[in-house]
Amino acid sequence: MARQESKASSFFQKIGPMVGYNAASILFGGGGYIISLYFLSFLTEVEKLSVDQAGMVIAMAHIWDAVTDPVSLYEPLYSDGTDAICVMDQVRDTRSTDENWLEQIALDDAIGKLSERERRILRLRF
Repeated sequence: MARQESKASSFFQKIGPMVGYNAASILFGGGGYIISLYFLSFLTEVEKLSVDQAGMVIAMAHIWDAVTDPVSLYEPLYSDGTDAICVMDQVRDTRSTDENWLEQIALDDAIGKLSERERRILRLRF
């Protein structure tokens, strides 16, 4: 029991200064700073990384964020002078097509009109 209390007090001793240094950011920056604060503690306490390694992980994440550009779904990939092909035209979900939506709505409506016994038979059959 005493060991758990010492771990908890050690944790709060480590995290206390971080909260103090980031107080203005937490107040005005929102949840992102709270998450980053716990992420640093997670890397050092749970993953057992050294402070240098944890700092490198966070630095690499910031560098990666700085060098990659977000892509708009409406960004043209190709244009032959008439219609442009956008990113949205190339990204698709084969499971959630308009036809599947309509079929699901029709099935839900039809199943809703069945008696409990008929619904149970369908559930057991399929």
